[in-house]
Amino acid sequence: MRNKILKKHYSVTDIAFIAVFIIVISMAALFVVRFYYQLNDYVQSDQVEIGTENKAVIAKLNNNINIGLDYAILALLVTAMLAAGITSLLIDVNPIFFVFGLIYYTLVFIIIPIGANMYLTMQGIDEMAVVSDKLPITYFIMNNYVLIWVVMSGIILVALYGKLRG
Repeated sequence: MRNKILKKHYSVTDIAFIAVFIIVISMAALFVVRFYYQLNDYVQSDQVEIGTENKAVIAKLNNNINIGLDYAILALLVTAMLAAGITSLLIDVNPIFFVFGLIYYTLVFIIIPIGANMYLTMQGIDEMAVVSDKLPITYFIMNNYVLIWVVMSGIILVALYGKLRG
């Protein structure tokens, strides 16, 4: 079973999926934070009569959602990178295919800046600007997304194709 799994070379093709998945999750997190921000504003207003203790719980939940989503995206990125790096160490690939991996990563690097710019543009929209400072780690990741994936792709390429043959 181990050989069957390792022969599929998932770490190379999963990079594009992981990169796009993290961009989508980051955008979804921005919408969730915006939703809870609006919900908190509505609950804290005088239109809703639910008591001060309940309003305090909603305000605390609003703050915890921001922090939790921010760290969850960081954990997702780190976990995905570790998984891809470890998987690439376990796969046995002939170094002749390095050129194909380089071409593939070049194509992936056409997608990654577009996705990161979509997130940064979405964060700059007036409706989202009020919550843009609520996810500082996600902003840092998306602002440096291309550099993060260049380093990660380099690590994966070295791990895949730089093994000594015995």
